Amino acid sequence: MPPEELQYINPPPPSFYMPPDVFQPRLHPPKDDIDVLTIIEGGPSFRPNRDPIHMDTSMNEVSNLPAATDIGKGTYLHSIAGYCDGTMYSWCDKSDGQECLLSRHNDRRNGLAFDGKSGWMVFNVPKVKHGLIIVKLETWYKPGSNPKTIKWTTVNNKPDSSNRRRQLSAQSPVHAVASAGDADETAEMQNPQVREIAHPAGANNTTTSVSSDRKLARQGCVDYTFDYSIDGGDIISLNDEEYMARRFEMQRVVELMKILDDPSHTGGADEERDVQVKIRLTGCANFKLTHLYWS
Repeated sequence: MPPEELQYINPPPPSFYMPPDVFQPRLHPPKDDIDVLTIIEGGPSFRPNRDPIHMDTSMNEVSNLPAATDIGKGTYLHSIAGYCDGTMYSWCDKSDGQECLLSRHNDRRNGLAFDGKSGWMVFNVPKVKHGLIIVKLETWYKPGSNPKTIKWTTVNNKPDSSNRRRQLSAQSPVHAVASAGDADETAEMQNPQVREIAHPAGANNTTTSVSSDRKLARQGCVDYTFDYSIDGGDIISLNDEEYMARRFEMQRVVELMKILDDPSHTGGADEERDVQVKIRLTGCANFKLTHLYWS
């Protein structure tokens, strides 16, 4: 994410306290019992069967791409405190208000929330070689529930005429309903355990059933477009029907969308270069971007 965009992203909450953690006797063998871990660590050196995977999680990539323009200011980062990589070394969710500071529970629906008032979200994707870029989106959140834009009436909260504001307010009937509960909605979205679709046990997770649940969860919001642009090129605009036809579901609540699938885009099989991706929503929808994959 370029610095022009990053400056408008809120930081994650701070950790309530830092390492080392308090001693947890339940994680250690009782006194005078055989301590297998100590025996192994005191023995000969060995190479683990699987090396840990180290990933660069920086949101601010150094890129040779031109400065981003038309930057959106209404993207909200849903995150929890600390270092949460899913391993035993994580220092996760130890923030003020956490009832069990020793849990280190990593599982959350974190991501970048954006809606029709957020504007363009821009990413500088480094070293694309095979011309493939895929986004993972969560699409079931209620309109009007993005904490960053919940009080806004225009894109990027720009001053506008009263007529334009009335048009945006009337853009979808569910928008007005959501606005009436702004305070409650903000409190709900600030909760790290953001609501997800209810899938009864044994439910048929086909595209049709997920589509029905998703629309129900969004209170019938279908009046929107999902737009994207690659390297400043043409803007591809998909309405709800087109979006549903293009996206594919890998498993329950895992929705993926290919926004670039062109090996020639980077110049050939042996070429790689940075690619700039821009995405936005218009209308009533409220999505969350959780992952961006490329090759």
